[in-house]
Amino acid sequence: MSCHAALLFLLGLLNLGTKPVSDKLYFLNTPETVRASGLLAEGRVPAGTNARFFFHFVNATHKTQQFDLEGPNKNGFDRYGMSVDTSPSNAGASAMYAFLMNPAPDRRQVLSVTVPAWHTVSGIAETVTADTGTYRCSMGNGDLVRGANVLVSETLCNTVEMELTSGLHKFRYGGAVIGGQKGEYGIGQMYRFRNTTKKALRVVVSVSPRGGNGCVVYRLNNTVKRTGRLLAKSVCRLAGIDLWPGQYAEFFTMPAGGMSYPVELTCEVRAI
Repeated sequence: MSCHAALLFLLGLLNLGTKPVSDKLYFLNTPETVRASGLLAEGRVPAGTNARFFFHFVNATHKTQQFDLEGPNKNGFDRYGMSVDTSPSNAGASAMYAFLMNPAPDRRQVLSVTVPAWHTVSGIAETVTADTGTYRCSMGNGDLVRGANVLVSETLCNTVEMELTSGLHKFRYGGAVIGGQKGEYGIGQMYRFRNTTKKALRVVVSVSPRGGNGCVVYRLNNTVKRTGRLLAKSVCRLAGIDLWPGQYAEFFTMPAGGMSYPVELTCEVRAI
């Protein structure tokens, strides 16, 4: 982005005055299996919106198609991750990994990718709108695809603050119904573990898929990782974290496309 464009963007945000910035998640996944090319979604995003777009579509048109997501901000997306794969779960996990690893995007306003027949395109993209803008999502050319629908949620992240005590602590994420959609896809899940005791503690973090086979993409403090494929109800140990008094650790994840939820997160805490 040029210095001039960056200045215009900042001035646009300042011109919002005292109006609060709102959060909106646009869930683009209906129909998940696209059998005819055309427009999948289109709409307006108000000025001052932290906008996140979650998309996940299977190209069932029997032809290679171009997928396009045009964002509402002329200055481009602030962050995104996108992937195409024969496996819906691999597409979702790879897109999530790219999203979490993407600290400096190239500010594209239109995300475009070629999707062969019977491949899945999955992704997450974010932007903050200085002005009211229009987003548009399509798979090839044509009119509005039959059954196309957009769900909108005002939740971008759920945060759990935990003051550590010895013992076993279990949480579940991804199973709630948000905006009519079960799965919390595209909604961040932040767990912040704080050692408020006067002794050093070790936190062992594990995950267990409870809704079916899948994998977990996560960020532990500043490190992004992805598990291998996990069987339903299996337990995967992710890490052991040592926290001295006053220290904290952050575990962040987000339900990805093509996966079955919920996932159980377990924290075993003990003194070192």
